[in-house]
Amino acid sequence: MKILKKRHLIWVIPLAIILFINLAGCFQFRTSDRKLTKQLGAKKIIPHFHNYTDSNQVIHYWDVPNPGKPLIMFVHGSPGSSTALLNIATDSIVTANAQILLVDRPGFGYSGFGKGEKSLARQSEMLNGILKLYPQKRKILVGHSLGGPLIAKMAIDNPHGIESLVILAGSIDPELEPQEWHRKLIGNNLIRWMVPKSFRASNDEIITLKADLEKMIPDWKKIKIPVVVIQGTKDGFVPKENADFAKKMLTNAKVKVRMLPGESHFFPFTKPEIVVEELILLLNK
Repeated sequence: MKILKKRHLIWVIPLAIILFINLAGCFQFRTSDRKLTKQLGAKKIIPHFHNYTDSNQVIHYWDVPNPGKPLIMFVHGSPGSSTALLNIATDSIVTANAQILLVDRPGFGYSGFGKGEKSLARQSEMLNGILKLYPQKRKILVGHSLGGPLIAKMAIDNPHGIESLVILAGSIDPELEPQEWHRKLIGNNLIRWMVPKSFRASNDEIITLKADLEKMIPDWKKIKIPVVVIQGTKDGFVPKENADFAKKMLTNAKVKVRMLPGESHFFPFTKPEIVVEELILLLNK
């Protein structure tokens, strides 16, 4: 039996690698501009596509102009792309009351696909650079998962340019950040080439996230704007206690925490109306 097992491994491992590589295209988490334009055309929404360059890093993003209305920037998690929060951003109530702005974060979508940016500070710098291109005085940031701590960092770095934050299942507490053994394995050059590009970029930023969150601890008190935190109680990726961390650290902000009984990490996709409701409340203030 031992000989059979070894023989099996000789064939199984290469076949598994080939299969994984062939399936890599299924894990891109991105939609081409052409396909997205066609998709949104059914809703009579016309996206405008742009590229922003910062130190040779090109960030791809798009918006839907709505003159005179507040701006809402949507920041996806890891992995993901600008289309991750599409069902919320393109809700008819949202598009009627705001100009939407969606970005492919570094390493995702069409922003240097596969080449992630490890530093939250650098990502904040890039996204704030885009945000400052828009003249609106009222700007709301929405961030899911890793996008949660990123929009918080953006508010810390740009205290007068952002009106409010909506953190969706945000990975913000460094003590709750898991130290997963496979992260270093994926980062190994011998293994890395076999991993889909979206997961490479994701691994690059997640492996250093705990350290970046620890650096942010003294700065949470600098956030002095309204913050809405929405968290599912059955989240298997981001523990629900992250919401408690937000209440504890945001000492100078008006914080609203909304716990969703029984909901998972993916409530923005399964229950987008909950996020839309909170956005409309902020817009109507």
